[in-house]
Amino acid sequence: MFCTKCGNPIDPNARFCNNCGEKIEKTESNTVVSNNNVNNNRNDKKLKTGLIIFVSVAGLIIILGMVFLGIFIYKKINNAKINKEIAKEVQDVTTELLDNVHDEINKDTDINNNTTKELNKIGNSEFGYLKVEDNWYKYNDVDNLSVLEYTLDGNWIISMYARPSSTIDAKTYADSCYTRMKQDGAVGVTGATVKVGIYTAYQVYGYYTSLNKWLVTWCFEPGDKKTHYIGIEGPDRYSDNFKIPDTFTLY
Repeated sequence: MFCTKCGNPIDPNARFCNNCGEKIEKTESNTVVSNNNVNNNRNDKKLKTGLIIFVSVAGLIIILGMVFLGIFIYKKINNAKINKEIAKEVQDVTTELLDNVHDEINKDTDINNNTTKELNKIGNSEFGYLKVEDNWYKYNDVDNLSVLEYTLDGNWIISMYARPSSTIDAKTYADSCYTRMKQDGAVGVTGATVKVGIYTAYQVYGYYTSLNKWLVTWCFEPGDKKTHYIGIEGPDRYSDNFKIPDTFTLY
């Protein structure tokens, strides 16, 4: 309620204005103004309360949305990780099964080979050892008494020899074999790097048309401070006899 003279707010029950001293006469307009002010205050409070509730609900919805989004992303990542782990386990099991099958096949092959072939160990502690069938026998070429030699039916010859690595290395030895084959009239003389057992070797091979024989040589250093030489002569370049050096061991 306000004073009609000076406009100063006054108590609704006051008889005089405490600012200008004007006598207050109660009118319907003053009551309406007073009621309107009360209503406005109530409306303001309701508006503020509604705004607070709206902001609170909106904030809660946003928070819940972020929580559910986080849970969704976590599940996706977790499922991807689980699927990856399952795939790895399946791969490991498959690899293990294949390895077992491979081992069984090799075992069966070894058993079959052992039942059809008797292998003997040839060589000595100086030149190393090879494994051959029992129909190979030792013989000595009168021109190479220092070389260890074995023959099969006179058509195949294995030669084994070794020299200190300090006097000649494997590459130089192989180069000399290459040159000697060329000088002796071998055709198709070729060099290559191969394996003798677990050791790297320099291989040289060529064909002697006059003898109808192939000569294949291997020069290598297996770690015993020696340069080893293995030579095999025979008529069939694709015979398994040329695989005999793969059985080489020092002991």
